[in-house]
Amino acid sequence: MVKLEDELGITVGRLMVIVGVISVIVFVAVGSATFSINRARATACRSNLRVIRKALINYYSINIAYPRNLSALVSEGSLQSGEVVCPDTRRGYEYDEENGDVKCPTLGHESF
Repeated sequence: MVKLEDELGITVGRLMVIVGVISVIVFVAVGSATFSINRARATACRSNLRVIRKALINYYSINIAYPRNLSALVSEGSLQSGEVVCPDTRRGYEYDEENGDVKCPTLGHESF
């Protein structure tokens, strides 16, 4: 005769503990990955702003005026088309033709 306690297996309680531990690990990993992705996008945005500002300075030094829009810098080859949009929101940068100021519409991206 076989006793029930001799059977090999996992109890429902142990299974719930294992699932709970795995859930916590996954939750922490996903949160950390999301934070890293957002931070990388903000860094890419700041880098784009630096490149755009340098291109605007070069354009101004040659033409003694700022371009009408940022696409003029793309058409002349100073910028690539992906550099005139924020990598985070995919919205175009705000550009002021009068003083050549460019900034990101997303809060916190323009600080260096």
